Amino acid sequence: MNDSRMVPVLSSPRKVAWDREAPQVHALSHVMGCQKDEARTVYRAFQDPLHRHLLHKQNLEHIIPHVQKMLAREVKHEVSGLGGEGNSWTHLKLFDLVQRHIYVASAEALLSPVIARRELIPAFRDMNRYFPVIFAKFPRMFFPKFTAAVDEYVKIVSDPKYVENGSELVKIVEGLEASSPSKIRVNMMMLWGSIANSAPAVFWMLYYVLKDKNGAYESIKREVDRVLGPSPDFSVPLTLDKLDEMVEIKSAFHEACRMQFGAFTIRDLLSDYVLDGKIKEDTGGRPKKFLIEKGTRLMGYSGTQHFDEAIFEDPFEFKWKRFAPNEKGEAPRFKDRNGRPLLNASLAFGTGPHSCPGRKFIWYENTAYIALMVSLFDLRLTEEEKCSATPGIEKETMGLGIYYPERDVSIELRRRVR
Repeated sequence: MNDSRMVPVLSSPRKVAWDREAPQVHALSHVMGCQKDEARTVYRAFQDPLHRHLLHKQNLEHIIPHVQKMLAREVKHEVSGLGGEGNSWTHLKLFDLVQRHIYVASAEALLSPVIARRELIPAFRDMNRYFPVIFAKFPRMFFPKFTAAVDEYVKIVSDPKYVENGSELVKIVEGLEASSPSKIRVNMMMLWGSIANSAPAVFWMLYYVLKDKNGAYESIKREVDRVLGPSPDFSVPLTLDKLDEMVEIKSAFHEACRMQFGAFTIRDLLSDYVLDGKIKEDTGGRPKKFLIEKGTRLMGYSGTQHFDEAIFEDPFEFKWKRFAPNEKGEAPRFKDRNGRPLLNASLAFGTGPHSCPGRKFIWYENTAYIALMVSLFDLRLTEEEKCSATPGIEKETMGLGIYYPERDVSIELRRRVR
């Protein structure tokens, strides 16, 4: 592995148990400030309604049109600042653009318009930037920007107008049997969870597509034109079925997430386990067996799978059609080093019962956003950006999900002429 972010599975003994709920409960209590004696109870009570709300198609058929209207409204801000069609290119920063749109649209559709304001984005950035160090139990006194951001959001969510104008999800939280301070912290956790990974995921997808030299941007644009027709009307939201037809966008999104997802999966073993390797050592000897004792904490890094050349051909290259169905409509199949089929080749949204409850929301939001952008604009990297290396990753936010770029990317856009 030639990527400095690649690490093997780590293990170490710990005295404090770390079950599958522990990371979320710790984030809710220690980072957001939920009362410790309520954090786990509130988390458990909220999980079933949260999953039902964000995963059931009938709910998504209401939520996704709403988020599309918000995205269309936000993009109009960009259109209104452009000159005549076809000639004038406008210089913008890609991450700043994407985060503005995703923050406002997601926060209003999932939470409340009271919190979906552009002027709150700096506070969100401060809260997100220092989230990992607070999670790691560094003293808050050393991070005044984090404390100020949390205090600002507590004040906003405490406003009765927040709940009065809130989404169905906000009203579900309000109905939980918990104290008012704990409900406020759950709302803040929802805000962080719905945006912290979404904005960088959409950024990386757009960046890789624009950077690609094998025609990704033009191919995706043709797909959007084919699905939407010559004169799309974005005042009418796209149905989920229409969004599902844009398989190249979804594939490119999964590919970008594969390349830029950096979270650990952390579990404590409940019993002794013998790791019996099936692949022989390079020396040609017998596979080694390892005893991992009960109570050992395992930290599995997703990159060991995402960049495994036995699973993914040319794993360090962006291939926008890697996850797209073939001409027969068959989904791609991936196998591990032992030739066994992988149920989830990409771990960016978790797997099984640990899967992200908002995964379908962001898939649809991203598809709708990309369709909107490539329909309304011509997009390109600046000449300088085309010759620059891919941005590195922001060290402060490593370890919790999709990597943030350490620098923004310069792009140009103009109104598209059909």
